[in-house]
Amino acid sequence: MGNSESSTSAGYPPQQTSNADPLGGLFNLFQDNSQTNDPAPKRCGVGINFYCGEKDVLIVDSLIPNGGADRTRRIQPGDALQRVKGSVVVGVPMDQVAAMLWGAEGSVVQLEFYRHGQGNFVVAVKRVAPEQAEWGPKFD
Repeated sequence: MGNSESSTSAGYPPQQTSNADPLGGLFNLFQDNSQTNDPAPKRCGVGINFYCGEKDVLIVDSLIPNGGADRTRRIQPGDALQRVKGSVVVGVPMDQVAAMLWGAEGSVVQLEFYRHGQGNFVVAVKRVAPEQAEWGPKFD
């Protein structure tokens, strides 16, 4: 994954191996920009922006408001992703982790995080389509 404490980009869509994110170098595991005519279910992520911390650990930078992770009310910025569906993801390339987090809209993925001072915890996150979340500033 690269250097410690560096922001890195991956996952727009997850099959791409490099991306330049002009908005800060974070990668978002929520939005699928792929174009397809396949009637298969819409694919989406879990609504978490990560950055790469020390020892190639993915750290939660922010949650997409009303996205799948935000709706759990359990995941917080600073949490370190340890496992996806029971598989260790520490040291795994970001594009591979992104592919593990993506799935059919409405499906659920099990994530394990580490929180400093509290230890590990597991949470089930429902994948939510971007239009069901809150994107960008609200203007009333």
